[in-house]
Amino acid sequence: MAYSLILGVMTETSFILLVTYALCKNAYVDENRIHPFDLKRYLIMILAFSISGIVTTHYLGVSVGDQASINMIDVPAMFAGLIGGPIVGLPTGILIGLDRYLVGDASALACALGPIIASILGSIMWYVLGKKYPVLPLTVLLMCFSEMLHIIMVIFFSSEGRGSEISHDIAVPMVLCNVVCIAIISYIYRTKLRDVMRDNNRYRKFE
Repeated sequence: MAYSLILGVMTETSFILLVTYALCKNAYVDENRIHPFDLKRYLIMILAFSISGIVTTHYLGVSVGDQASINMIDVPAMFAGLIGGPIVGLPTGILIGLDRYLVGDASALACALGPIIASILGSIMWYVLGKKYPVLPLTVLLMCFSEMLHIIMVIFFSSEGRGSEISHDIAVPMVLCNVVCIAIISYIYRTKLRDVMRDNNRYRKFE
């Protein structure tokens, strides 16, 4: 199981970074992210991060125990909120959550609410920090809090009275996987992708 979890984390991390790199490279994400409302820009970001979450649901989940699985659909939802605020984060969280709910299983409702809550938390942080991306420790703490809420929802909202059983199987590995995933993404975003955005902004000045 450990190998599957590591592989899942690295695959999901790589996929989200690829999506983010493409958005940065094509100027859909600005370095300061302060710009006039641009419907096309936001729709592309929503679509990109939603696809990331949907792909995670269907192809990158890791089975743990009987009918329980771990995936990292909260990560793209929160990341969308952190870099795009509620206009990007909330629609992304809703689309990912709706897709997860339609998959169905005992924890479908709780797992559908997870990315919505994560997107709201990311959007609140975006607003509180004045549209600036949070430092790494703060991002990790925010994801930990989001996953704790997710586990609580699994306990209370799972059908067939299996909430405690499912949460026992997935709690620790799910929190760890999501935290590691958002930590890697945040570190690379803050240290590497800013250079891409700076180069892109300099290029546009000379167009």
